[in-house]
Amino acid sequence: GLFNIADLGEFVVALLEPVLAHAGQTATVYYIIGQLYERQGAMEKATASYRSALAADATYVPARQRLAALELVAGNLDAEL
Repeated sequence: GLFNIADLGEFVVALLEPVLAHAGQTATVYYIIGQLYERQGAMEKATASYRSALAADATYVPARQRLAALELVAGNLDAEL
């Protein structure tokens, strides 16, 4: 292929973030970005994206669930979620 999934993920992040944030869907944007990073194996970036989703909307359950799962895998059982 002409590019790998990591490159595509960065492209999608650059494309989605301003569009959806402008539409008032900031938590959803960060959640989708987190999913992309997670699929690429970039767990620190995924964690940061899920935290950003929760900063935008503390009630956004999907981001809280993925963040909890990543923290569990990382062994951060006492992490503040």
